[in-house]
Amino acid sequence: GRKNHEEIRKLQNLSDVSVIPSRNEPFGLVVIEGTACGHPVIATNAGGIPGILNTDNKDISNKSKLYKTPLGILVPPLPERPLKLNDEQKDKLDEYITEYCIVDEDKKSDIINEISENLKLEPSEIKEYIDRYMKTVNGISDGVEGIALGKIKFDNDKIANYTEEHYSQDIIRNKIIGIFD
Repeated sequence: GRKNHEEIRKLQNLSDVSVIPSRNEPFGLVVIEGTACGHPVIATNAGGIPGILNTDNKDISNKSKLYKTPLGILVPPLPERPLKLNDEQKDKLDEYITEYCIVDEDKKSDIINEISENLKLEPSEIKEYIDRYMKTVNGISDGVEGIALGKIKFDNDKIANYTEEHYSQDIIRNKIIGIFD
């Protein structure tokens, strides 16, 4: 639920990493909140997120693999849910996929069949969706594991300093005012 800024700051400062599995984060304030706490952010390579994390401005057009930036890790974006589904069906698909991620291997085909039957999607479409979804999940998992085990290292002070220098409220406000001027 909604939290005030002080609660958000306290919660984020308890973390060693922020994970943002967004389909499309237009601006990415939550990304800046994470980096402002001085820890790396693992987020999907979608929407405005790469513009914040990709401080080197390198070509990251290959969105199918993990990409380390100075402020965090970009992972493949979550797939768009089929357009033919209404919002309620999209929510149901999310529930099925969550279940798919945690069930034993021998139950996965049952979930695919259930999705096909209840949401009227072709099994091949479901498998392709799950395949793309799992690239995101695996990217997040690999990123968290790499950071936790020290295989992927970040300079947390540099993350905090870069964020303060480039994304402080005053700087963002002035950039926005500059756009309207």
